[in-house]
Amino acid sequence: MVDQHTIKPAFKNSKNCIILSTDNGFVPATAVAIQSLVETSSKENYYDIIILHSRVTPFMQETVLSMDFPENFSVRFVNVSEIVSGMSLYTANRKSITMETYYRLF
Repeated sequence: MVDQHTIKPAFKNSKNCIILSTDNGFVPATAVAIQSLVETSSKENYYDIIILHSRVTPFMQETVLSMDFPENFSVRFVNVSEIVSGMSLYTANRKSITMETYYRLF
């Protein structure tokens, strides 16, 4: 787990930072997206993937982190629950809109 207040690039000269947001229910889809990226990536580039969440269990995090990543990939989970705890993010109007939907706006 990464301290959300000190997120720094994983690679010195990386120009590819990818931010995803997910909850426990969408971890499998997130893993598929990352695997697709791995399979279509360039060995010359570095990929710094940061997954924002507030409700992904350690087991599900480990499931993703145990995937076979090339050396030019970094995958990190950042729990942003402390950051969003004081925010009023309206999700009551639709069941399909979760708190994690808002994380893409930060």
